[in-house]
Amino acid sequence: MPGKASPKHVDPRVKRTRRLLREALVAVARRAPAEVWQDPAAMGRYLHDKPALNSMFAAVYGIATDGQMLARVESGDLSPDLVNVADRDYFRRALAGDQPVISEVLWGKVLKAPIVVFAVPVLDGDGRHLGILAASIELRSTALFADFRATSSGQDTRDLVIDRRGKVI
Repeated sequence: MPGKASPKHVDPRVKRTRRLLREALVAVARRAPAEVWQDPAAMGRYLHDKPALNSMFAAVYGIATDGQMLARVESGDLSPDLVNVADRDYFRRALAGDQPVISEVLWGKVLKAPIVVFAVPVLDGDGRHLGILAASIELRSTALFADFRATSSGQDTRDLVIDRRGKVI
C-alpha cells in the first residue's frame, strides 16, 4: 500500500543503529549473574557498573518477572523511580519468549517523553525467566538518528519520525 511504512523499508542507518543497541543490551543481559535478579541493590550495582551501556540509552533497568523495576540507571546514576511495567506490551512480549523485543513508540512512565524500549529476557539454565533487562531511548535524543543529522541537507530540511503504521511521531 503506497505511503505506508513497513519493516522492509527501514533505512539501513536506523537498522544498523538498532542492531548495535540491541546487541549491546543482549551482551549485558546474558552476563548478568542470577543473584542480581533477587537483590535490587545488586542489580543497581550491576547496571551502574556498565558506563558504556548507560551512555547509549536514556535509562537502563532490570525488571522482575512481576513487572516491578528492581533497579534503574538514568544518565549514569541510580534512579529512585522504580515503576511497574507489567502493563507494557514490550514487557509481556519479552516475558513470553526468549528473544529481544523492541517496543513501539510509547510515552515513558518516568521520562515523561516519547520513548522506544529495547527489552531482553534473561533465563536460567532450565529456561525459566529470571527477569527482563530493558533500556529506553528518548525519541527527542539523537541516539537512534545520529547518522541522519550528519547527512542533513541544510537548514531548510525537517526530520520526521514515522512509525510502521505511517503515523508521524
